[in-house]
Amino acid sequence: LPVGFRPVQHIAFPALAYGYTPAACEVTIKPDGGIFVNGVPSGGTVHIAMSFLI
Repeated sequence: LPVGFRPVQHIAFPALAYGYTPAACEVTIKPDGGIFVNGVPSGGTVHIAMSFLI
């Protein structure tokens, strides 16, 4: 994320990853602007929609 749109702390969101079967995963927005997705099965696709206060 660009400067000015970054949270001041890690913020985690639940998400769905779609592959052969849907799976629950977690998306984390980091203070340095990085986005980390945990729990995605191999070959899965993640669609992310989120909002947070700045």
